[in-house]
Amino acid sequence: MPKGRDPISDETRITARLIDLICDMTISQQLELLGQLDSRQYKSGRAGHRRDRTILVDYEVNNLLRQDFIRDISNVGVFIETPTPPPVGEKIRLSFSLADAKKPIRVTGRIVRSTEKGFAVAFRRKTRK
Repeated sequence: MPKGRDPISDETRITARLIDLICDMTISQQLELLGQLDSRQYKSGRAGHRRDRTILVDYEVNNLLRQDFIRDISNVGVFIETPTPPPVGEKIRLSFSLADAKKPIRVTGRIVRSTEKGFAVAFRRKTRK
């Protein structure tokens, strides 16, 4: 990036220009553009493409074994639904099965986010898709 350029200002200017261009398009042109962008599978700032799934998961945090459900999964992490999420920053070991897998998947990770609905885990290493 050239010296002295403000990335936020550049992003704002680019976004405004894109909005202007899209607003000048007909609805059919907008739909065509949307289809093209969807086919390229742009990510929304996330490291991996998430898939909504309900998967029974066994996990261990601080030597406590628990069982809940994965609600979404990607190659870099999962979101586990539970009314009692463990603290952010804790290490976690997970074991779960996918329909096409011969053996359970066992991964380790770290809890990176917690909400009233559950918690997000970032895998220690990328897993197979």
